[in-house]
Amino acid sequence: MSHENRPIDRTLLRAALLGAAPVLGWLAHDAGIFVSYGWPQEALGLVPMSLVALAIGAGIGAAARGRSGVGAGIVVLAGIFWVAARQGWVGLHGARAHLPLSAFLLVLAGTVAARVPRRLGPGRLAVLLGAGAGALLNARIQRIETISWIVLGSLALWWALASLTPIRRRAWLFDMLLLLPLAWFGRRAIEFLELPRADLAVSGRGTSDAAAPHQNLVLIVLDTLRADHLATYGYGRDTMPKLDAFAREKAERFSNAYSVTSWTLPSHATLFTGRLPSEHGVTHPRTPEHVKSLLGRGFTAHPLRSNVRTIAEDLRDRGYRTGAIISNASTLRVEYGVARGYEHYDARRANFVRSSIALAQMLGAPIAIGHRPYRDAATITDLALAWLDDDDGSAPFFLTLNYMEAHLPYVPPPAYRELFEDAQPTDPLHPRDEIVSLLYDRELRYLDDELARFLEGLAERGLDRDTAIVITGDHGEGFGEHGLWKHDWSLYEEVVRVPLFVVGPGHERGSVNGTRVPATAVNTMMRRLVGLGIEEQPSEDSGMRPIAEWYTLTTIPLHADEPWTKDELDRDLLSWFEGDRKWLVGSKGRVEAYDLDVDPREENPVPLTDEERERAIGLAQAWWEAHPAPAEALGGEMQGAETNDDVLDRLRGLGYVGDE
Repeated sequence: MSHENRPIDRTLLRAALLGAAPVLGWLAHDAGIFVSYGWPQEALGLVPMSLVALAIGAGIGAAARGRSGVGAGIVVLAGIFWVAARQGWVGLHGARAHLPLSAFLLVLAGTVAARVPRRLGPGRLAVLLGAGAGALLNARIQRIETISWIVLGSLALWWALASLTPIRRRAWLFDMLLLLPLAWFGRRAIEFLELPRADLAVSGRGTSDAAAPHQNLVLIVLDTLRADHLATYGYGRDTMPKLDAFAREKAERFSNAYSVTSWTLPSHATLFTGRLPSEHGVTHPRTPEHVKSLLGRGFTAHPLRSNVRTIAEDLRDRGYRTGAIISNASTLRVEYGVARGYEHYDARRANFVRSSIALAQMLGAPIAIGHRPYRDAATITDLALAWLDDDDGSAPFFLTLNYMEAHLPYVPPPAYRELFEDAQPTDPLHPRDEIVSLLYDRELRYLDDELARFLEGLAERGLDRDTAIVITGDHGEGFGEHGLWKHDWSLYEEVVRVPLFVVGPGHERGSVNGTRVPATAVNTMMRRLVGLGIEEQPSEDSGMRPIAEWYTLTTIPLHADEPWTKDELDRDLLSWFEGDRKWLVGSKGRVEAYDLDVDPREENPVPLTDEERERAIGLAQAWWEAHPAPAEALGGEMQGAETNDDVLDRLRGLGYVGDE
């Protein structure tokens, strides 16, 4: 018999198909998940690597050739790979960190199916087992163990029933159709299980008879937005043209507004209370004892002090309808006390798979589906407009919005991915340093469109005439300045100087105000806009009041090429102004001063005498001694704490903690 006429080795072909079947089931599960979340076009980017995954599965099946000994050996090797990755012997990070478990589940599924008699359809079983493996990994990543048992039970029940029916009635179509409700069920179960603690009506409206002006108030916080990336603040790219136009036509722009620190939680607490972090209590743990007491309960910061009132509480007591739509659900959590005073505090998590799930992603597909750990701007705007539509107009309202587009990870929607220039990251979750700023700017353009849609919706409802609006950032972002990336470990200009736009009585449209405005003063502005009493800021005997504070962070991720060491960043930090000179003083004795008029990027510290250094250290030390770490017991505000692994997972998703 010639080589050309040699029959196909049916045993080998059957083994290859059986090896590819679990992979096909997993890929179908992934596609169903992404389509159900409204990303069908994005899912197409997974196709090339999905074909590679199918080829790998077929190769494994062909290698086993249906022989139990070889199959068992492959299962053992996959198990060793999984254990090695768990123990850190194999360096896998990001999406690939889930590859060992995925490989083990797929090989196990194929091996189990290979031992099923032909009359019971091992191929169909392998497909379903692969889909079940994908659902199990999804549940594991989401830390929802209930779904794991439900998926396993559903598959077992289905197979038991299917085995009793005639073979001709168990068609492939029936099996494939089962995958779609499986994906839908997984998504709905995740949303259902998260809803009870995420969307919480915190309190009822007050019944005070105090007369209040019918002046609505909207506070919009653009998370992680640095001022110098807006054209109206001198930036070269037109990142937010609609916001700039809004400012020129309707708002007063403040050119020297400052955040109170360089991370989200205490910044928002200051906007809500008008107090510094050391006064309202929301800070990083400041001693090893505080670290243990907080992390033991699954938290990374102290909650808002119970004796500090928020503007939402005061407005609620005056009969205002109060609401907040929050994108940064990982940080601005109810348990920290920042929801106090809001009747409606919506901090639900995103309707996206929070971490890597797609098999193609684990093999290296350069796509970022499922990696946005927060609700996008379109969702926040939709929810905000819906909240306005629920208003019967019987009382004024106070609405707070938090948008997260300027925060990592930078995954702009498809329509914005070629703005400004066509450079693209090879890995969207870990982009090259030189392209991070470009991705950031693309996200800002998307944010601009959705922010404008909300402002236009406000006007279309006739609410703009009686509504004061404050738009600002909670902190900035570092792109390598001073050797630091992201935010949350310094008080340099790139992470504390933020935009500020105010619309309302006493603020001239289209004007520019060069007055230096600390975040505490933004709260005062809002109170004046709605006629609330103004609390006098505490006076300090030292004559120094910080404009920003930062307290020791428990986990400090660093790039390998950063000039800072972990020990150098393990310190408390204060910043204040004396005229145009900005001071930065660390608790380990590091003192820097900059003249921002001649050195706005803080590249050349002002030479200091020993007396000037000693004086600065003395002022900072006096402040720290007068403002010790929060001492009140953790209780009331801190309910429903998560485990340490949950907290680290959330921080990892936002880019604060590395995969290792």
